[in-house]
Amino acid sequence: MTTRILYNADCPICNAEICHYERYATARDISFGFDDLNTIDPATYGVDADQAARRLHVLHDGQVVSDHRQP
Repeated sequence: MTTRILYNADCPICNAEICHYERYATARDISFGFDDLNTIDPATYGVDADQAARRLHVLHDGQVVSDHRQP
């Protein structure tokens, strides 16, 4: 299963960070998926749009990790 990252592409800081992570992952042949909260339903990650906009969420093996803490 591919690890997926939910982020806010409308946020210049978030978008710059994700672009960095994409380049890093591509250069090292690491498979990550990146989901813009403005183009998908954030409920996929178990959060609403406001929660999704406030911090990065990672979906890995069916679990969502956010803010360096697991649920």
